[in-house]
Amino acid sequence: MRELTMPTTNPDRYWDAPHHFYATSSGSWKTSEDLRDLMYQMEKEGLFYTLWYIPVADASPYDIRIYAPQVPGAFIIGQYTPKKRK
Repeated sequence: MRELTMPTTNPDRYWDAPHHFYATSSGSWKTSEDLRDLMYQMEKEGLFYTLWYIPVADASPYDIRIYAPQVPGAFIIGQYTPKKRK
């Protein structure tokens, strides 16, 4: 059986470079440099959403095609279904 290993890249490199986060759902999209605030806003909306890491400053222009940012190095952090509120 082959042993699984973690990648040897430095995860801190993502936080040291200019970046922001982008979230999109069927109802809206939002960007923010504050990941927690962005997730809070999307959870409040109540729709399934996708969260992206974008390796450029928030004010940088870029294209979005079919809900996906067209930025080299951008990647999906995850897809989330908000919890049902009581």
